Order: sequence, then structure tokens, then C-alpha cells
Amino acid sequence: SNLAHRLLQRYTRVGATETEVSLRASQEATLALVDTLGHLYRAGSMFSQGARASYRGQIGRQAAIPHAMATNASFMAGDVLVTGASSGVGAAAARRFVRRGAKVIMVARSADKLSELAADIGFGAIPAPCDAADPDAVAKLAAEGIAEHGVPDVIVNSAGAGSWKAVPETTPQEAVSMMQAPYFAAFNVTQAFLPAMLERDSGIIIHVNSPACIAAWPKSAGYTAARAALLGFHRALAQDLAGTGVESCH
Repeated sequence: SNLAHRLLQRYTRVGATETEVSLRASQEATLALVDTLGHLYRAGSMFSQGARASYRGQIGRQAAIPHAMATNASFMAGDVLVTGASSGVGAAAARRFVRRGAKVIMVARSADKLSELAADIGFGAIPAPCDAADPDAVAKLAAEGIAEHGVPDVIVNSAGAGSWKAVPETTPQEAVSMMQAPYFAAFNVTQAFLPAMLERDSGIIIHVNSPACIAAWPKSAGYTAARAALLGFHRALAQDLAGTGVESCH
């Protein structure tokens, strides 16, 4: 949240539009988190199992120790699943993860665009066309993905869309569509993969959001409400995951 505030102030000062502010702030925050995860994984690989157990005891709950780190593998030995991966923040995150050695399952609705981008990224990028807002499609994706690639070590929920309109200008259909992505897309993907992550006792779930979830601006009621729903989902999920090896990040 602090990073989002700082980015919002920075881009507002240089005269960026609201769309540019949201995209740039979200993208920088996500890529910063990817880099931070890389440092944590590398640092964690140097810790003994005893040291990690001692640390978990000191903080009073089990820390998030992704599978790759728990097996002393370098960042990233396992899988990363990224939704909204055909463009914007999702595409940038997928590219960055692959660059750091991950195998990335790229999820988006546009099969052609997704395949083209995966081919451009190269080895390690795996296109998996799916509408994350469709719970049945996501359930199928999870079953097939886990069977073929294993349980993801990291999930990046970055599928999202929307428009800035006042309430009288926003149709109910548009409001529902904005709620489907990011909120329902993130819920569906998390719900489908979480049981396996909990069974393995490790994993990180990242929810990519907009500064609008904490700093609403005019003529954005539908958009802001959808982003606030994602923030609320993360906060409640983090409470549910306390004491497990799985973490929810926002």
C-alpha cells in the first residue's frame, strides 16, 4: 500500500493520465515484488532446516516457504501461474519470472495473443488459454495443470479490466464485468489451486491490484468497487492462511 501511494503521487506530479497512473503503478509494484521474491528465495536457500524452524517459532506461525526454497533449489525451480498474462502487468510479470528461471503457466482468454507472447518469451513460457472468470474453466485448468506441471509455487492473479465511468454512465452489465476481473478471476484461481498448495504446505498467492483500491478517484465507482473487493479478498484470505505455509500478498 505504501509503495502504491508513492507511485501514485509520483506519476500524478508528472502529469500522467489516470489510466497511465494505474497501469504504471501496478506494473512497478508487481515487478518490485517479483524481484523481492527472488532475493527471498536465494537468501532462504542458504538457511538450514533448523534455522527455518527456529524462525517460524520466533514469529509464532509458519512462514511462507515456497517449495523451491524448502528443497534448497535456486529461484525459481518450480512453477509460477500468471493470469491476465497476454498483456500489461501480467505479461511483464511472466517475462520477468521466466528471465529468473521459472516455468511460467500463462493464463489469458486470448489464445492467439497468448501463444504469440509465449513464443516471444521463449523456453519456460507455457500458454494456457482460459477465462479466469469462468469457474468451470478454471477448475479444468487446475486439474490438468497440476497433473502435467505440478502445484504452482507462486500464483499471480493479475487478470483485470475496467473503465472509469460515473454510476449513471455504467450499465449493470459493465459493473458485473468489472467485478468478474479482477475479483472473481482471483477467487476462482485461488479456490481451485489452494487445496493443493495447503496440502503441500507452501506457496505464495499474489493479487495485483490498482491504487484505486486505497485511493479512489472520481467517475470510477464500478472500477473502484471491484478493486476494493480484491483487497478485501486478500485481507480475509490472509487471515485464513495464518499458520499455514501459504501466503497471500497484495
